Amino acid sequence: MKLIAINPPVAPITDPQIPDAIARDSEVIAAVESAPGNFGQINSHAQFADINTPVTQRGWSFVSGTLNTPTNNQTYRLNTALGSEYGIGTYALELGIPRFGEKRLFCRRQEGGAWDDWGEFLPRNVIKTFNSGATQGSVTNTTHGLDTDKILSYEAMLMTGINGSLGFSSIVKPGGVFGSPGYTFLVYIDATKIFCRLHSTDSGLILNKAIKVCFLI
Repeated sequence: MKLIAINPPVAPITDPQIPDAIARDSEVIAAVESAPGNFGQINSHAQFADINTPVTQRGWSFVSGTLNTPTNNQTYRLNTALGSEYGIGTYALELGIPRFGEKRLFCRRQEGGAWDDWGEFLPRNVIKTFNSGATQGSVTNTTHGLDTDKILSYEAMLMTGINGSLGFSSIVKPGGVFGSPGYTFLVYIDATKIFCRLHSTDSGLILNKAIKVCFLI
């Protein structure tokens, strides 16, 4: 008969540092599990209704709600750490990109658990397009969706597509072309919209033409 040695029972572990070690090990395990990268696949689509809700892991996640987001919009956000010594909810940098509307990039910082305000990376160009009216003297418009307090400048161009009196397929700016009748128009904005007003008698060559308005904000 072969005898097998049996180890004596192990005494319970009472070291007070063990719980902290286990907690640190859990963080390490979580980091290893997310080693391929967290690109939003870790959390469910509707997990975050408020962007101030702490993330479950560093990296990318999706916020399906609009609370505290930079543009009151569903948002893709990136949460990065200050270092391994600082846990989630203490120190971080976050980037946010709205799901809908203009492609804009925002950031904010967390210091000692408190978030500062969202800030946007500026300046940037935003291009809006619409058409001029179908008759002389008509006014057309489109929504720009911008904060006019942040607009530094804007420039409008009308694409004539004409090989006529100008001699080439031309781009015309507001005010028309000196010495070439039929190209007179104005472009202006208000708090929410961009307008194109065609001259009542001198815009016959630019009816129903594409207009591009480029904003610097």
